[in-house]
Amino acid sequence: MSLLTPPSRNRLDEEEIEIQTEALRQKLRKESERGGGGGGKKGLKMHQVHELAEAKIKQDDRFRSALGIKKDYEEGSHWKKQEERLREREAKDGNGEGRAERD
Repeated sequence: MSLLTPPSRNRLDEEEIEIQTEALRQKLRKESERGGGGGGKKGLKMHQVHELAEAKIKQDDRFRSALGIKKDYEEGSHWKKQEERLREREAKDGNGEGRAERD
């Protein structure tokens, strides 16, 4: 078969087009029902994205609970507490608690 065939040979009647179209639709439906189509996160529908996010939150809560991390934990809070204690100490020492100024 030649790549350059006359248009009359490539024409399909409407019934044949409908048959091929329906066959393709059925094939695509089956693939989507099986989870096929190779869609990662981009292939998800809006409600699926929200369900995935909700599942992730639940998983994070279980993980946090398993490790004994409080819900109100703030990342870096340990360092903030250390800085506050250091500032308090410096302020306390700087208030003239027996320190003599040098000339």
